[in-house]
Amino acid sequence: MALNNPMAGGPDYAGVLRNALENKPGAYAVPPSTGGEQVSIRLPEFTGALIDAITARCQRPVWNRSQVLNALIDRGLYDLFNLLGDKTAKALVDDIASKTVPKINPFAGMADRLRQFNRFRLYPAMQERKPGGLFGELEVVWTSAEVDEVTGALKLSGDGWSLPLHLSHLVDLVRDTTRDAADAFKNVYLQLNVAVVRQGRNTLKVIPLHPTALESTQGKGPHRPRKA
Repeated sequence: MALNNPMAGGPDYAGVLRNALENKPGAYAVPPSTGGEQVSIRLPEFTGALIDAITARCQRPVWNRSQVLNALIDRGLYDLFNLLGDKTAKALVDDIASKTVPKINPFAGMADRLRQFNRFRLYPAMQERKPGGLFGELEVVWTSAEVDEVTGALKLSGDGWSLPLHLSHLVDLVRDTTRDAADAFKNVYLQLNVAVVRQGRNTLKVIPLHPTALESTQGKGPHRPRKA
């Protein structure tokens, strides 16, 4: 029995299909999503007839043939990995890992948007501590934005300053069309989830504005145990 079943912990669609077939009051019976690669298969006559009979009885909610097959294949894979040894199960997962998991660069989109501009201002504006402990805004026009798409590091430069940030600090980019009309540059406000504070003559400090809020989404319906 494979210790690491890749199908473990997910929705038990065979159980969901049972709920739909038996029309259990209040039971979760929503069919699985069938997006993805389309394939064509040939089924033995009796198997095909069973699939059609199951599909015809699933009316609340309605299931189609593809959704029924997905539920049965999902359960079949779960059972198969329960029967396999660890070595074979791991080899199968390794075989498909590079094909099914796309290499997504989470920073590429924001980096591409930044490259459209050549004048940058911060929102909220950089703060400067004044005598007496009060803070005031310090207007700085940043003329360069260097981005490392691998790490997400962002370095702003301008007016003799250098400010290290990270692309995760950016909430949004807001184009400054008023300044665009007044000069030949492409101006943008960088809306941040941090505050930049000048401390001393040459020191800039980045301070989080709010703690990060993480939302947890829990799926509905029956789920398999995480260990077989």
